[in-house]
Amino acid sequence: MKSLEKNLKNKRKEGIYAILKEVDKFVTPAVEELLDSKVEDKFKHIVAYQAMTGGKKLRSSLLLLGCLGCGGSIKDAIYPAAGIEILHNSILMIDDIIDHSLWRRKKLTAWKKHGTSIVQCLNFIYSASVFQSVYYSRSPKALNDRFAYAYKLVLQGEMIDILMEQTGRKDEKYVQKNRYSTVTLEEYLKMISQKTASLIQVAAEAGGLCVKARESQLSALSKYGHNLGISFQIRDDILDLYGDEVKFGKSIEA
Repeated sequence: MKSLEKNLKNKRKEGIYAILKEVDKFVTPAVEELLDSKVEDKFKHIVAYQAMTGGKKLRSSLLLLGCLGCGGSIKDAIYPAAGIEILHNSILMIDDIIDHSLWRRKKLTAWKKHGTSIVQCLNFIYSASVFQSVYYSRSPKALNDRFAYAYKLVLQGEMIDILMEQTGRKDEKYVQKNRYSTVTLEEYLKMISQKTASLIQVAAEAGGLCVKARESQLSALSKYGHNLGISFQIRDDILDLYGDEVKFGKSIEA
């Protein structure tokens, strides 16, 4: 673990992507370990598929860097970092089903490759793995509460996002009855605050929780994560409408 801390310091001059790649080397084995736990051999390859398609490891990197910034070490946070990465991927699987997305990270989405019914089962395996991760930390109760909060808030944001759609889902009575007729800027910002910013916020804050950081430190991490999440989703939505599908790595809205 000390080698990662040393490597992260050396990578600072190379930029954020060098740091993310370095974190990936350490987080991915922990992700694999958690997802493999108590899973039969015949299912391990489909359980691993979503998590092993790649990704920037932004949330796990924020958690680890938050831990280091509050005076902790990598060993204090490696499993929670893997947990936040699994949590993120579990939500992506559901998001891709909801949006009927065919591509994610330049590969077939999990539901397209394995089927919707299988992915719905996989999602519960991912959720169980998330909550396994917190017990390898110094603050299991606090992290459990924050991860549960993130799950609930993100999925409520997802539901609001669905209700903001202007067409489609004619067979879903609740959506048809409660759909937004118009969407204000304030409502949009609230939705992305829940759907995206909340998880990035919790990732940053969780790094401090791993070392029982001071309240002032936790507050600073939380605010940073929230603001980063808002800007991240605004950029993502613009790319979703106007980006190049090949470069973007997932389906672009028509």
